[in-house]
Amino acid sequence: MSKVNDHYPFLTLYVPGLLRKLSVVLPISAVMTYPLLWAAKVLTPEEENHAAIHAAQQVELAVWFSMAVLLIAGTTGNADILYYGILWAWFPLVGPFYLIYSALWIYYRIRLKQGALAYASLPFEREAYLSQADENYLDDRLPFAWIRHFGEDV
Repeated sequence: MSKVNDHYPFLTLYVPGLLRKLSVVLPISAVMTYPLLWAAKVLTPEEENHAAIHAAQQVELAVWFSMAVLLIAGTTGNADILYYGILWAWFPLVGPFYLIYSALWIYYRIRLKQGALAYASLPFEREAYLSQADENYLDDRLPFAWIRHFGEDV
């Protein structure tokens, strides 16, 4: 197990054919759906660290979303919100992450008119790419560190 997996242990599944089929805009080497990493190839330590940073982002958004659902359910007394909200946030765990990720990608895609630029402008990706070379990044990473990358130029 690598140092990266000490923070957010994940299981890597090698599925090159599947990722080739999903690749519409850019070639995909891996997709993190914590706790599973879907990979097209054996990843370098930097790529594993990139994936672990996405795992951190996904876990913190799932926790935040679950707390919001609990607060709403507690103030409204609506048990259905509690049941379906937590189910959506934790199964799959990555629901809130990919909802925000997709909405931001669509926004940047419309604004920048290029898929590659839209991808590179995503705050989640900016944090991961700028920090993937630092194997100690997750030791000191602050929660929601990706937020500081909103509005940065690519």
